[in-house]
Amino acid sequence: MYKPFYVRGKMMKTNEINIRDPYVLVDNGHYYLYGTRSLSTWGKMDGFDVYVSTDLKNWTGPTEIFHRPTGFWADQNFWAPECYHVGNEYRLITTLGDGHEKSINLLTASSPVGPFTYQGRLTTQGDNCIDGTIYQDKDQSYLVYSHALAPHNEQIMNVMEALPLRNDWRQACGEAKVLFTPDQAPWVKALHDEKIFGVKGDVYLTDGPSLINQADGSLLMLWSSIGEHGYTVGVAKSDSGRLTGKWHHFSKPWLKNGGHGMPFTTLDGHKQYVIHTPNDFTKERPCFMALNLSSYQ
Repeated sequence: MYKPFYVRGKMMKTNEINIRDPYVLVDNGHYYLYGTRSLSTWGKMDGFDVYVSTDLKNWTGPTEIFHRPTGFWADQNFWAPECYHVGNEYRLITTLGDGHEKSINLLTASSPVGPFTYQGRLTTQGDNCIDGTIYQDKDQSYLVYSHALAPHNEQIMNVMEALPLRNDWRQACGEAKVLFTPDQAPWVKALHDEKIFGVKGDVYLTDGPSLINQADGSLLMLWSSIGEHGYTVGVAKSDSGRLTGKWHHFSKPWLKNGGHGMPFTTLDGHKQYVIHTPNDFTKERPCFMALNLSSYQ
């Protein structure tokens, strides 16, 4: 049975909220802020929370929306929850892990504040996949995510992939396709830390994808990796406007010193983007900013 871990009703300011990977659902006159619990993000984990606001400044929460059931397979990597309102259902797309693999999973509820019920794994068992987001390409739903390929020639490459889903998002309905690799972006920096990654060679990271349709018919992806100034958000563009089209990367990143952002539209119609910054353990806070991509036309 679902048992809320936190007491409902506590009022908080934005700078008091300690989460990573923020995501905002705008629904029924409210903002619902989801994210990864910072304090437990690199160890054992057991749930997801939501914060609720009407002004993006004052929040009620956290309210726990899912708590790990006894015997549940995942006990780590409760990361990057994204909530979507589809018909009468709220769907939570999120990363879960057990110390051996990470996967993208689906949970559902009748309310944005839960409780959510686990439905199942979406990516292939045995793969290591994180940071799933949904993109609707005409009549086809896609799960876009970062897939960590097995070390090859002393190199680790986290590639961006897209997986077609059934309309109810309960399972895949086709094969995953690689959209691009991070070393194709001029601003991305390879990491070298054998103690952390277990290889002597280059390690390239991708995470936090979000897709934005442009007025000129093109499609942009904002995504995060490591650049010259640390955690960074860059821009990739599909000129065809299709998710599975050819992507090219802009040479300069859009945002430095923060990442894993998500776009949303405010209640009064303004385009916004939310990231966590800084990317320092226990210090992460959600940060809201105007979303202006006019230089990437």
